[in-house]
Amino acid sequence: MINSRFVFLLLIGLSVLTLSCSVNNIQNSDSTSPLVHPELLIDRDSLIDVVEQMDNFIAVDYTTEQIKNRENDESYKDYGIVVKKYVQNELKQEVDTFQTLKHTDESRWLLVTTDVGRVYKIQLVKQNNIWLVNAYGELRWKTYPIK
Repeated sequence: MINSRFVFLLLIGLSVLTLSCSVNNIQNSDSTSPLVHPELLIDRDSLIDVVEQMDNFIAVDYTTEQIKNRENDESYKDYGIVVKKYVQNELKQEVDTFQTLKHTDESRWLLVTTDVGRVYKIQLVKQNNIWLVNAYGELRWKTYPIK
């Protein structure tokens, strides 16, 4: 008997996971259309498996002035608030859920789902006692092979 998890992971390798190449592509895409099959959002373990394999990200840069402004804002000491602000202000969506995938004292990878069914892997880094979004990638996968 073939292990369904093995088949699932094999299909991941054969499936196309496309990530947006620029912020404009994500912001200009129809943000009301989910890019991930709804059943994958329910199967959290499988979703985590897929998101952990993502390796293409868009880097986020900040000016010195932006960093100084954030250093003066207490809310940037809370990574949860930072990720919610980023998704609202930059990706123009609302966070539905977020979950830490990996973390150290200075870095944190999050799986983020939005109110419109989008899925992101976001890296935050701690700099001068504040959290900043360092990179993000969007999961685009409409098929869900496990039944």
